[in-house]
Amino acid sequence: IVDIMEKILKIMNYPLKQQEFKIVKSVDLEDEIVIGDEDSIQQMIINLITNAIKFSQKEKYLGIFLSEEGRNCLIQIVDKGIGIKKSDQKKIFNNYFRSKDAIEKGVGGVGLGLAIVKDIVKGHNGKIEIESEIDSGCKITVYLPKGNKS
Repeated sequence: IVDIMEKILKIMNYPLKQQEFKIVKSVDLEDEIVIGDEDSIQQMIINLITNAIKFSQKEKYLGIFLSEEGRNCLIQIVDKGIGIKKSDQKKIFNNYFRSKDAIEKGVGGVGLGLAIVKDIVKGHNGKIEIESEIDSGCKITVYLPKGNKS
């Protein structure tokens, strides 16, 4: 998973630098092997980072944290963007859902990025959680089953 993340950061380097994002990374993994499809996991992380970029209109911060909990690898993407209302947090993973706040603030998109993320997580027997408040940013945590090196 660390190799995948480094590859993604190279891919996303231009838009992150262009918008002057402060990037904070932390890796706290003993075993970085995740069971799954590399291309799908890469797409999932790109979608999460793209959302962090789109919804961070004022404070340009991106936190990327890799850790482990039990038999899971945790991937956390944190921003300090516009946030998501509690009432919208379950809906954001639905196809074509766009929050009223995002629309009012002129944030582009069609509402598929997080639906795709949810499907990828589900297809890898993982789970996804969100912590967010309006004007306080968003933390999305993805739990994916760890593999082993054997």
